Amino acid sequence: MTFAALTLRTTRPGEARVFYDALGIEQPIVALPAAARAAGAPPHWLGALAVEDETAARLSLTQAGCNARGPTSFSDPFGAGFALTELTAAVPGLCRADHAGSDPAGAAVFYSRWDLQPQDLAHHFRLGHVEVSFWDAASRPGVHPHWLFSFGVPDLEQALASVEAGGGEVIDRPPAPGTPAPCHDPQGAIFGLVHRA
Repeated sequence: MTFAALTLRTTRPGEARVFYDALGIEQPIVALPAAARAAGAPPHWLGALAVEDETAARLSLTQAGCNARGPTSFSDPFGAGFALTELTAAVPGLCRADHAGSDPAGAAVFYSRWDLQPQDLAHHFRLGHVEVSFWDAASRPGVHPHWLFSFGVPDLEQALASVEAGGGEVIDRPPAPGTPAPCHDPQGAIFGLVHRA
C-alpha cells in the first residue's frame, strides 16, 4: 500500500496549474472547498492512502481516534490531514512524505496499518515506493501538523530557481543530499523538492 492519489486544494487553481506545470508536477489541482476555507484551512496538498474498502476503513479510522473532515478525508490523532482512496496506482513523481505531528512514535504505529517498512532507528520508513519519516511539529516554531509531500526533480537547483521565478518561496535548502527542500507555492501551500536522477 502507498499514497495512491495526491491533490492540491487551493484558492487559485488556474494560477497554481501554471506554477506546477513549470516544475513538471502534474497532479490534480482543485478549488479549496468552501467548508475548508470557512474552517480556516490554508491551501494544501492532500494525500490519499489506498484502501480496499473506504466504508470499512472510515469506521476503523474513526474508532482509532481520527476526526472526519469529509466523506473520505480525516485528521489523524496527531493533527495531520489525509484522505482515503480505492485507487491502487502510485502517485507519479512523489518520492517522499514527511509527517509533522504531536507524537512521531505514535504516528509511526498508527500508519503501520498501511505496511510501513522500517529503514533505520530514526522514524524513517518506506510506504510502497515513497520514503516516509515522522517528526515532532513542536520542534519547529510556527509549524502546524501536516504531511509534507516531496517530488523528485532531475536538477534541484534549477527547480528551486523555477519556484522563485514563479512567485513561490524556497523555505529552506536541503541540509544533506536526498533530503527535501521545503517550498511554498504562490498561494501558500507547502511542498518539497528532492533531487532524483
